Order: sequence, then C-alpha cells, then structure tokens
Amino acid sequence: MAGIDVLLFKPDAELRRLARVALEMGVDGAFVEDRSPAQIDAELERSEAGRAWLRELEAIKDPWFNMATGDGLTHHYRSWHDDRAFRTPR
Repeated sequence: MAGIDVLLFKPDAELRRLARVALEMGVDGAFVEDRSPAQIDAELERSEAGRAWLRELEAIKDPWFNMATGDGLTHHYRSWHDDRAFRTPR
C-alpha cells in the first residue's frame, strides 16, 4: 500500500487530522465521552478557536464524511455526515 493514495482511507485520515487540529487549537476538552454532537458544538461555538475548528469540520465533511459503516445493502445505515453521534459497536 505504500505510495498509493486509497480514497477509502481518506475519511479516517481526515478524522485523525481534525483530532490533531483540535489539540493544536486547544479545543480538545470539548470532546468528552458520552457528549452529544450538539453539546460539543455548543461548547465550541463559545470560542474563536472552537468556531475555527467547526469551520474545518464543515470544509471537509462533504464528501469525506458521506461514508457509512454498514453493509451497503440497505438504507438504514447512517453516514457520519448525516449523524455525527453514530458510534461503531465496540
């Protein structure tokens, strides 16, 4: 796989990049387990750094977060773009 740009991995790479950006901007404290996306967004909206992070999210979520983790045979699986609260089963 070295040297090949596989688009299937791009959503995950963008998610990791957003995590690094959150650390760099100092807004990583908003991402606490069991918080809803609405609660996270509300906290991020209270600071310029948080609003900048949300702009980063908006800039990349289409097309990269249109990926669903389901089997692709039915339409009930949500994508990250549709439902940021989606969690992969542990």
